[in-house]
Amino acid sequence: VGEVMAIGRTFEETFQKAFRMVNGQVDGFGDMTTDQARPFRKMEKKDLDDQLHVPNDLRVFALSEALLRGYSVKELHALTRIDNWFLCKLERIIKINKFLETLKNPADLKQMAMRTSKLYGFSDRQIARLIKSDEKSIRKKRKEMGIVPCVKQIDTLAAEFPARTN
Repeated sequence: VGEVMAIGRTFEETFQKAFRMVNGQVDGFGDMTTDQARPFRKMEKKDLDDQLHVPNDLRVFALSEALLRGYSVKELHALTRIDNWFLCKLERIIKINKFLETLKNPADLKQMAMRTSKLYGFSDRQIARLIKSDEKSIRKKRKEMGIVPCVKQIDTLAAEFPARTN
């Protein structure tokens, strides 16, 4: 079906980065507002189950919709044959997604929630969409909290030789 590459400290962060790289219209996993994702919102359960069963480039939207509807990891594994470890990680993204949707404005976004969201790869734009705010306000709040991105050295030589890259 395809592959992507992204670098992060957690699977969830890496997955969300990769997902955004593949489709610039998508904020992250759980974003069902794009033209590609909208049809999955309207699908009957049987049709969604059929979409989950067949591997294709849009199945990630079917997974997202299924988790948003409350499908269990066990159900998804039976339909997709995707390893439970990956499904649990995707479920965690959706749980954070749902939590952020309960917040009414940026003032409700506390430091721990912001830090957790960033740890799991949520972009400022994605957080803004979920709490019905704007990206600029979220970025400002994040910086005020002292949560800023950093770059770490990546050992491209697998510790075989001294790495002087990056």
